[in-house]
Amino acid sequence: SRDWSSDVCSSDLFILVASPKSGIKTAQDMIRVAREQKGALNYATFGVGTQQSLAFELIKQRYGFDMQEVPYRATQQILADVGSGDVQLAFVETAASQSMIREGKLVPLAVSSKNRLELYPDVPSLEEALGQKDFEIVAWHILLAPAQTPPDVMARLRKETADITAAPRFTDLARLLGLIVTKPQSPDEIRKMLSAERERWGLVMEKAGLKRSEEHTS
Repeated sequence: SRDWSSDVCSSDLFILVASPKSGIKTAQDMIRVAREQKGALNYATFGVGTQQSLAFELIKQRYGFDMQEVPYRATQQILADVGSGDVQLAFVETAASQSMIREGKLVPLAVSSKNRLELYPDVPSLEEALGQKDFEIVAWHILLAPAQTPPDVMARLRKETADITAAPRFTDLARLLGLIVTKPQSPDEIRKMLSAERERWGLVMEKAGLKRSEEHTS
């Protein structure tokens, strides 16, 4: 869309976890069980079409098997039910799952970033765990302003944003929350990134029989 100017501040990542009661210890275990026991595995999401839902759709489409989706409204309920074994799998926010992973109530299988996270140095990325490319799954945090915002104001906003996100206090907190702070980007760069993401996930949605939302990035 040309009705806004923007700047990327950070990206949010997920961690694929399994219930200890499932017997699944690695992402490859998940693939094996899903193939050997067709339809036996289920996974928690926030509903069809959400990012966690599409992440599982991507895995199912790549490997050609099915798993059952179970919709939830709250992260804490997902964590509790995966921990208890009511559902076997979930993609959850990296920070939200820390304590349960530390306590052995969740089994970490892979992080959704391109590389391993400092927050979970012993947990492989999805690409590393599955041995395939293009498995990065990211939620972007983008600062928006109306397109008619004066250039000098936008320049000030970008400078202040860059200064804040580069400050140790911010980066330390972001690291604890499992966020990746990104370098400032121009509106055109962001539009290209969003267009590529929409195309990538739009194809996943089409294969899953879901309708794409209207295009707003041109």
